[in-house]
Amino acid sequence: MSESALRTKWIVAGLALGGVVVVSLIVLVASLGGDDGTEQVETTTSTTSTTSTTSTTGVPTTSRATQGPDEPDDVEVFELTLQVGGATRSATVISPVGIGPSERLGSVVALHGLGVNAMAMSRTADWRSAVARDRFVAVFPQGINDSWNMGPCCPPANLLGVADMAFMDQLVATLGARDDLDADRMYLTGFSNGALFSYAYACDHPEAFAAIAPMAGTNVGGCRPERPVSLLHQHGDADLVIPYQGGIALGSVLSAAPFPPVQDSVAAWAEADGCGADPVETIEADVVRTSWTGCAEGTRVELVRVPGKGHVWPNNGQFDPLDEMLGFFGLR
Repeated sequence: MSESALRTKWIVAGLALGGVVVVSLIVLVASLGGDDGTEQVETTTSTTSTTSTTSTTGVPTTSRATQGPDEPDDVEVFELTLQVGGATRSATVISPVGIGPSERLGSVVALHGLGVNAMAMSRTADWRSAVARDRFVAVFPQGINDSWNMGPCCPPANLLGVADMAFMDQLVATLGARDDLDADRMYLTGFSNGALFSYAYACDHPEAFAAIAPMAGTNVGGCRPERPVSLLHQHGDADLVIPYQGGIALGSVLSAAPFPPVQDSVAAWAEADGCGADPVETIEADVVRTSWTGCAEGTRVELVRVPGKGHVWPNNGQFDPLDEMLGFFGLR
C-alpha cells in the first residue's frame, strides 16, 4: 500500500472514530434524561427570586424564592450562594415551612448527574412532598457546566480541574453550622456522575455524612473510607451508561478509568465497614436486595437492584427509590 493510500486510510479511520465518539455522547446525554416509560425531569422552575445578595468574603448568602403555581405552600425554596476559591457556587435548598426554634432537622445533599442541573435533580422525584411530610431539608448543589470532578470522570469538570471537593467542604461546613440542622444527621446521595462523586467524597471525608446513597453509579476510583460509613446503592440492571455488571459502556467515553461491577464496589465497601462476608439476598416489590450484616459501629450496607431499569431514577411502580433512601437514612 502506497504512503498516500495509507495516510488516507488513517484519516478515514480517525474521522470514523470521531463520529462514533460524537454519536456515543449524543446517546449518553439522551440516556441521562430518561428511557422508555420514564418521565423527563423539568429543567426550569417557575419560582422567581425576590431577594438577591452577594458575598465577597466567603460568607454564605441566600436568596428566597417566591412560590410559583407548582410549588406547594408547605415548603420554601432558597438559593444558597458560596464563594469557593474565587468562584461563586450555588445550591438549591428545599425546606419545610414553620421550623420551630428548638427543631434540628436532618438534611440530604443530592448531587445531579452529568448534563442535569440542580433544579432538574430536585424534580427527579417528589422531594417537595417528602420534605414537607418527613420534615428534613433537601439540598441540591450545582456543578460547573452540570458536571462533577471526581478525577477519572467527568468532563468538563475534571478537564477544568474544578475544585468540587472544596465546594463540598464549604457546603458541609455551612449546613453543619445552621441552628435548624442536626450536623449528625446529614446524608449524601447522587445520581450517575453525582453518584461517582458521592463515593469519592465519602472516602475522603468519612466523617462528613452519617450515610450515603449513590444511585446509578459505581465506585470508579475503588476508594475505601478510613472509618465505617453506611451505604445504600440503588441501580437498574439494564443500565447501558454505567452498567450494573461493569465494563465498557456508553459512559466509558467520559471516564479515564473503567467502571467496576456495582456488586464488587458495594462488597468492597462492606468489607471496609467490617461487615460479614456473606450477605443476605431477598426479593420484594420486584427488586433484589442484598444486605450485609455485622458491620462496624452500627453501620449498614445494602444494594438494591431494580430489574429491567436503565440509567434512570429506578422507580418500578411498586418500589419508590426516594422512600427507600429516606427510610435507610432514618428520615422516613
